[in-house]
Amino acid sequence: MSNNTIIYSLLNVIYIPFIFIFHGTWKGSHFVGSCNREHMAGHRHNKVRDIFAQVLSDVGAQVITEPAQFLDQGLKPDIEAHVVPSYDSPITFDIRITQPATSLRKDPRNALNHLRANEKQKNDLYSHPMSENGFMFMPIIFESLGNTLPEVRSFMFKIYKNYYSDRGESNEESTMNAVRKVRFWLKKIVCAINKQNSTGILCRTQNLINKKNFSRQSNNKFRDRPHMIQAEFENGIEDENNFQIQEIDFQNGIDEDDA
Repeated sequence: MSNNTIIYSLLNVIYIPFIFIFHGTWKGSHFVGSCNREHMAGHRHNKVRDIFAQVLSDVGAQVITEPAQFLDQGLKPDIEAHVVPSYDSPITFDIRITQPATSLRKDPRNALNHLRANEKQKNDLYSHPMSENGFMFMPIIFESLGNTLPEVRSFMFKIYKNYYSDRGESNEESTMNAVRKVRFWLKKIVCAINKQNSTGILCRTQNLINKKNFSRQSNNKFRDRPHMIQAEFENGIEDENNFQIQEIDFQNGIDEDDA
């Protein structure tokens, strides 16, 4: 086992208690995504999108990621799939990775209600226009802790079971292989999400360390500055450029809160 694997495994173990401990609330989960948050969330989303596209390709579907044909309607689903086993119509999918603490989650302990609220948002946006274009629509919702909708598991099992049945396998064999495949891909998705969560913890922690170190250096620098200024005036060697450099260093050192 590589050192990176061990580190990520340890970070995944501390991820859940870390959420509760930091700031003492479930909102601590937002801390994880606060290191260039938009970039990290986008990267995590795209990893899940690509894995789910692999699932569809694995059963012989024709897959298009980020299809552009709906842009004129203001819609941008993540995946468009044709010839999906056991489905007559093409299907579009939209991925969402949600945080455990958001306005949609009234009870932090109830994952399913939170997932349902996100599912409703996606369906309200996509279902009707997709139906008018001859497509089915399915939202793919995951929480950042790995929970997902039962329909996502059922869909994956259904397409794999039909795929193996079409290849001549018995009902028992196709069921066993479908279960094995679903478990494999779901674990891969959860690992991808947790890896990005761990990266977020490392990144934000490093930002905090950098801020603390800068604060210490700044305090020492400006604490001694009055004595330096007095000595410069007494010796008649005041340097205007020196003051400008100090000001620029201080401005560049201010790191805006990226949470």
